[in-house]
Amino acid sequence: VWSIDYGSEDGVVLTAPNVNLLPEYSDNLSVRLVKYFEPVGLVGFGLFHNTIKDLISDVTLTPDEFGYDGDEPVDLVQTRDNLADDISVNGYEFEFNHAMDYLPGALAGLTVRGSYSHTNPSVVLPRVAQQVANLGFAWRYGRARLNLNAVWSDEKDRGLTNDITNAFGLVINQKQPFDDYLEVNMSGAFTLIPRTSGNWLSLEAYFSANNLFDQNR
Repeated sequence: VWSIDYGSEDGVVLTAPNVNLLPEYSDNLSVRLVKYFEPVGLVGFGLFHNTIKDLISDVTLTPDEFGYDGDEPVDLVQTRDNLADDISVNGYEFEFNHAMDYLPGALAGLTVRGSYSHTNPSVVLPRVAQQVANLGFAWRYGRARLNLNAVWSDEKDRGLTNDITNAFGLVINQKQPFDDYLEVNMSGAFTLIPRTSGNWLSLEAYFSANNLFDQNR
């Protein structure tokens, strides 16, 4: 789908399809060890190695590089293309999930879960973080439920942005990576009318609050 963004910080940006785009293929090898606990819980660790051919990637080009010959003047063209060389991605991941049903009273309804992954691609992948961590808490007691989830990712490569001219008159390609990012979301619910075998109608009050710390890249 062709579209033009007139309000971009990089100027007028055309988004265009690539009719020559090829499907990507990958060979994947992974090993994972998991220990399960009763009643609900696990600890897991895994290693993986992926080899990818014709990786599809978002690219930003000048109009001349893309071959744009339209009447509408544009500053940049965003499209998708296949990488010329095969790439490999190595990494590991850790995860856990633990139900704290042994705690007293209302605390027995608490569950904590989390994960961490680290990838090491052979080339820099635009808009893909090498480190991602998740941490979540879930609590249930009677008719009440609460969930708190956090996700963190490190710096992401943005890809090449618009060229700039420095003080010496040289035109250089600038790279402006996305900063590391933390997002925390909360949701909860309270059952006002529970569903039972003799009552098909149920009523629940629900709330959701996203990005509690107003983070952005």
